[in-house]
Amino acid sequence: MTLFSSEASYVFLPTSLEKLDISYTVLNTVPAVWLIVSEKNNLTFLDISYSNTTVFMSIPNIQLTTFISAGTRYDFAWHELEKFQNSSLKRIVLKNAHIKNGIRTYGNRFFKDLASVVSLDISQNDIWYFTDDLLEPMTNLSNLYLSQNLLSSIPVQLIGNSYINTLDVRNNLLTSVNSSITDWADKMQELHGITSKLDGYVFECNCDTIDFIRWIQTTKVKLDSRSYICKLSNGTVIDTLIAYNSLYDLFADCKSTMWLTLASSLLSTFVTISLLLVVYSKRWKNLFSVYGIIRRKVERKVRTSYQFDVYMSYEGEIVIWIKDILVPKLETEWGLTMCIKDRDFLSGTSLADTEQKVSKTADPLYFSSRLNSNRPVIACLNSTEPKMRR
Repeated sequence: MTLFSSEASYVFLPTSLEKLDISYTVLNTVPAVWLIVSEKNNLTFLDISYSNTTVFMSIPNIQLTTFISAGTRYDFAWHELEKFQNSSLKRIVLKNAHIKNGIRTYGNRFFKDLASVVSLDISQNDIWYFTDDLLEPMTNLSNLYLSQNLLSSIPVQLIGNSYINTLDVRNNLLTSVNSSITDWADKMQELHGITSKLDGYVFECNCDTIDFIRWIQTTKVKLDSRSYICKLSNGTVIDTLIAYNSLYDLFADCKSTMWLTLASSLLSTFVTISLLLVVYSKRWKNLFSVYGIIRRKVERKVRTSYQFDVYMSYEGEIVIWIKDILVPKLETEWGLTMCIKDRDFLSGTSLADTEQKVSKTADPLYFSSRLNSNRPVIACLNSTEPKMRR
């Protein structure tokens, strides 16, 4: 329907009007009714909460400071908020407006271009999470009301805001408040003061929440109470003031549990490091063992059986040392099958072909005439035992 159509009725509001409240209005007329606000107006307050009407509004020059749209659909509020871009809007109330669906649909764009807003009330919206940077566009936000939602924790996104002086998170699903939020609240208290409302919960009183219980009584943040209901691990319900005054009696076992956890962590760390050191010290032996396993699997796969473990070739006067020392050590002590050129090659067969075949199917050892039987040579030989055994 176009403005100034013959199919509608028009009501021209006075330019001096500052506050317009049409909340809880049920009006369905034919033809529709248009409320016309002149371009030069003083309208700063508009409340359309819980209305179901065919009334339309025309506000060419919006200078609202307060907009209340409780009990309406989030998409309606979304389109209305788009009209307030770069405005002087200071306060928004969107209670019971299905904002959770708007957050899921629009994400961080839901509150875009609302940098002027100081107070935001989105209570009673079944909100259970905040998207990252949801409140980032609202750089001047100082009063935030989140009561009667489904939040299991206070949104950590608040830590990036340095202007909050009122935070209402009553009647959500909190069981405690983590140290990041309490530290942030203490910082806000030092900067400009802050009021936090935490009523409507049964907090947990256990070893994990001792810091929060202590914070309630010691913080300078203005709380709506210093005594909240809390439940002990055994199911007993007390209040946080009693828990604070009886910390050493109620949570005496927390330190022993902490030390037990620390001891267990240190023990597991020691065992892990010890195992790593053992593995590292035997790294070569382990590598040779793995190599042997892989080689045997390859042999079975290609159906190849090696006749010898070691093929030995030598020259010169070293033959006496090989015969008297090396061969007994490798065959008798180590149990390896050796192929010695002068001993095991049969006559009548091409020595070149036989030598080539054997050298391909065994680990070769080559000794020059300069080798002697001194102890460094024996030590070097002993170091090769894991590889030779595979």
